[in-house]
Amino acid sequence: MDVAPKPCRPPVMRVAGTPALHALHVTPFKRGVLGALPALVRFARSWTQRRATVDVVRDQPLIWVVDGLCEQQHVQQLKEILDQQDVSFVRKTDAYVDDMFDERRELQEDAQMLVSMMSSGALQMAPSKYQSDPLRSLLWLAMQRPELLQTSAWDIGQLSTTRRAWCAQWNPEDLARSGFRKSAFRCKVPEEMLSHLAPLVVDVLGAPVQGLPGTDSARGAVAPSWALRDTTVVRYQQDESQVPHIDTSDVTMLLYLSDDGGHTCFPNLGCSIPPREGRILVFCSTSPSNRRFGGFAGSAYGEPLDATMHYGGLMEKCNGEKLIVQLLFAAEDSSLPLDGSWSPALRGAKVREAGRTQNMEARSMTIPSVARRRQSLVFSNRRCASGCKGLALDLEVPGATKVCVHCWQRRLQEARKGLDGVAKWRK
Repeated sequence: MDVAPKPCRPPVMRVAGTPALHALHVTPFKRGVLGALPALVRFARSWTQRRATVDVVRDQPLIWVVDGLCEQQHVQQLKEILDQQDVSFVRKTDAYVDDMFDERRELQEDAQMLVSMMSSGALQMAPSKYQSDPLRSLLWLAMQRPELLQTSAWDIGQLSTTRRAWCAQWNPEDLARSGFRKSAFRCKVPEEMLSHLAPLVVDVLGAPVQGLPGTDSARGAVAPSWALRDTTVVRYQQDESQVPHIDTSDVTMLLYLSDDGGHTCFPNLGCSIPPREGRILVFCSTSPSNRRFGGFAGSAYGEPLDATMHYGGLMEKCNGEKLIVQLLFAAEDSSLPLDGSWSPALRGAKVREAGRTQNMEARSMTIPSVARRRQSLVFSNRRCASGCKGLALDLEVPGATKVCVHCWQRRLQEARKGLDGVAKWRK
């Protein structure tokens, strides 16, 4: 019986000298270059992962995307630290810009005002055209029938008016573009986590950071000294995002601990940065100056740049969460030899030795299609009668002019003081 000869295996060429290519087989006949392509891709990826890269999105204002500095093992270690935190000590912050604009907060305020006014019978005394708007009903009653309002109504009314007056400073178009409706969960970075972040900070800044243990040994001839101004862990869930803002710091470092979620958007620059696990986004919200800029939260060395207004994009439907760590730094050296850019001040050895690309990681801004924000205040088409720049509220009170929400804030305070004075006199 004739036995067919076994086909001979084509000669194999092995490329030695690097572990990443030990499995690369190049056959001269059937596979050719295409057969080697998958192994070459794997090699390129492994090489890229081992070497840090800095993508210079912009020089002024400075925006750098750093990949390969925080490895997968380090990311996992940071996540485990967060997961091990005692929930009773991890509390959501409620003093950030996002929390002030959160629609859930406004709905809660409206509900509390309604309950208080309905329980005292005051709501039915307000004009019917305002009864669907708890705040305008309360303001009308404060001027016309203050004795009907309970203490709880005064408290929540003042709180809500003050918050909405503060929010009125924001450009409504910026809010509309961001699609913001709900704030994400925020908390301070745990102390244990800071010690693990210190090496990454040194790799970028290359200098000591006041308030961040583990950076004292990092000293450079040109690098300034820095102060750690704020630390935050942010967990974005579905439909959560961030209000457009400018950081009150010179340098911001964002470390992404997940691939999910919306981009970090810079609307005035028309670009955004997609999240990637282990990626570090470094940007500067100021330009160096010979004097500390007073009034900018008292923290920044330079002068603020409107171009660096940014926000965390909308967290749309996905299976996970967007998890980031934010560190804010302010320069402490008033004699820095800087010429309009913070780039020379970022002296971290690994960042300086990293491979460089030019604007490869940024994406064009896309405006999400989201539901329209709930209208917080109802304005008239007239300016404030007190001469303020803002529009007056659409609220008519006998004997009173139409004024903006800032002026209503003061009116409410004065009305309550007058009522308290009458109550004391009656006693």
